[in-house]
Amino acid sequence: MPLLKWIDKLLFPNRCLACRRLQKGDDVLCDSCRRTLGHRNDPTISFAGQPFAVCIAPFGYNATGRKLLHAYKFHGHFMAAPWLADRIVDTLSPYTEQSIDCVTWVPLHVGRYRERGYSQSHLLAKGIAQRLELPLVRALVKQSPTARQSSVKGVRARRANVKGAFSARSALVKDKTVLLVDDVWTTGATMNECCWTLHAAGVKAVYCATALSVDAK
Repeated sequence: MPLLKWIDKLLFPNRCLACRRLQKGDDVLCDSCRRTLGHRNDPTISFAGQPFAVCIAPFGYNATGRKLLHAYKFHGHFMAAPWLADRIVDTLSPYTEQSIDCVTWVPLHVGRYRERGYSQSHLLAKGIAQRLELPLVRALVKQSPTARQSSVKGVRARRANVKGAFSARSALVKDKTVLLVDDVWTTGATMNECCWTLHAAGVKAVYCATALSVDAK
């Protein structure tokens, strides 16, 4: 092991992102937390009038999933991104009936991005695009700031909160099949609004993928 890496391991030993226990390997979760992560029996998300061909989420939003997501989303543990990206790709592959042309993500408003310093959905999408060997495109822009969806109660209120908040770059997605990536599916209001925005820009089809879903089965 190179000296600098050895020193880094000595000063910053690897901990499970969910329970924070020390562990010997480089995995993001310990064996115990991997077992309790909450694999969804049916990884698909579907409802009448859905604006996407398929939407998948490999994990449910249980206690372990929430801790993992918060470590990644709010505390900068970026090593979770490629780990989650791999599991999203493995879950999605049986459900893609047509070739995906490019990968994009649900963007943050520029003010929120500056506040946080990174976009968790962008990092996830980047890992997925690399694994699939597909172009990563910034197809969507959040043109209007909105209240945090987690602070808005009710499906209708959440839909209204993000209505018209996004615009799409038609030149990047017109007549293409796009994979849209976000970190978590709660009510679907944000993901659905992004899908409709992409359809208005002329996409051929939209596939959706998130790491976790609140409606765990």
